[in-house]
Amino acid sequence: FASRGKGKTSARLMTAHFCREGLFPKEIGGSGDRVIRVLPVHHTRFEEILNVVNHQTTLVDAHVIEILLRAIPAFTDMIIKYPDIAERVKEMRILRRLELQYFFVAYQTHVPFQELKSARDLLGREIKTLDNAHGAIGFSLPGNAQQQLGLTTQEIESHLLAYAHASVIDQLGRFAALMAEVGIEAIYVLVDGLDEIPETADNFVNAAELLIPLLANLNLMTNTPHLVFKVFVPAEMEMLLLE
Repeated sequence: FASRGKGKTSARLMTAHFCREGLFPKEIGGSGDRVIRVLPVHHTRFEEILNVVNHQTTLVDAHVIEILLRAIPAFTDMIIKYPDIAERVKEMRILRRLELQYFFVAYQTHVPFQELKSARDLLGREIKTLDNAHGAIGFSLPGNAQQQLGLTTQEIESHLLAYAHASVIDQLGRFAALMAEVGIEAIYVLVDGLDEIPETADNFVNAAELLIPLLANLNLMTNTPHLVFKVFVPAEMEMLLLE
């Protein structure tokens, strides 16, 4: 909690830097350090969320969709910049890699074209299309891949469609679990900027109403491993959030 202009954004950016570069705690019982990579996801854009502020269930979903839309470019940046992460992606089992492909097809909106191409080159391009409206995924697998999986085309499609039909909260949880598989031990969602938009800059009650349903959602806060929320908000909101 800090007043406007007292360093919330600087603290958020510094947190993101240490997440990307790796945290260096002492290993328990060891003499050396180990790198702990964390995926920082900046949650600072609230335009779409403000449209549903009076509908609490839809409001949480809108937050989560925005978080996923920002998580994919953040992860893309990490796999391009850090060879150890890219290598872990290459080593993923085929079905897990297909699951990760799903997120790049579904939430690629904010990924620059060239970076998206590099990520898809690494992940593969088996998933061709995604039609959520009609519940269909278009993909093609080489025969040896199907043999390795021991699944039919229909079984693979059903597995991937389970992602498309899951709630967005479940999708975020599944994405966090996939991050753990490639050596990213947590996702830090960095919430900031509520005092910089007209609707909430001078109305802390409105700002709290925008944020409380997200922070009070037990599925996200207690039932989603590898997911952490760090909130940088005006000091004037402290009592509103802690009530």
